[in-house]
Amino acid sequence: MSYPTHGKRVFLDRQDHDGRYLADWRETPRTFYAHGLAEGAGWHHDRYEELIAADSSGRLFARAADLIMRYQFYPPGVLRFTADFSQQERWAQPGDRILQRVRVVRLLGLPVVEVLTMNEVCEVIDEPERHGFCCVTTAVHDEVGQWSVWVEWRDRQQVVLVMEALSRPGEGLPDYLKPLLRRLQLRAHRLGLAAFRERLFGEYRERPEPTREQALGVAGGAALLAVLWAVWRRRSRPGR
Repeated sequence: MSYPTHGKRVFLDRQDHDGRYLADWRETPRTFYAHGLAEGAGWHHDRYEELIAADSSGRLFARAADLIMRYQFYPPGVLRFTADFSQQERWAQPGDRILQRVRVVRLLGLPVVEVLTMNEVCEVIDEPERHGFCCVTTAVHDEVGQWSVWVEWRDRQQVVLVMEALSRPGEGLPDYLKPLLRRLQLRAHRLGLAAFRERLFGEYRERPEPTREQALGVAGGAALLAVLWAVWRRRSRPGR
């Protein structure tokens, strides 16, 4: 079965086929191994550590662990995913593949340009006071590296979230796209941390995405209003 050798760009694509992509690209080789050497220029090292809340009972930690192990981290406006563990409604396990749909350009709430990528879960942290996982990139990706996230019940008194990312652009990515990729990456990190906190405390509210027909209808209406406004302005000028 063939597979892309970089992230797959799609335009106004539906999510209906993500399960098929997950199956078809299952044998995609890794491009990085956990804790591998990151030598040479161009590597980005990102680490975030946030104290979420005090928790002496462990109930908040248990909820945080469940969210993390089900990859409930990024908001859908940034990234949607289909994974072996999500299809089987369980926690992530080593060897699971994750098909990611990264939203690059949105118009009126509708994802217009997206990039499909695939990662593999390589490690899982399953300890009484620490839960999380690490995944690495495959050939179906515009980056090379790994991403890790875990929650700690530190001193059995505090819930702490830690996220680490080690990455560089893939070899085939044009230089002019690298700054954009980095901006999107840092934005995703920031929004993911905020969305996780909101989910944990039950404050997150996902807005339904408009259908393609609704979004295009609004866009068409806006374009028509712009044309009518331009015509009116032209006719209302002095001497007309």
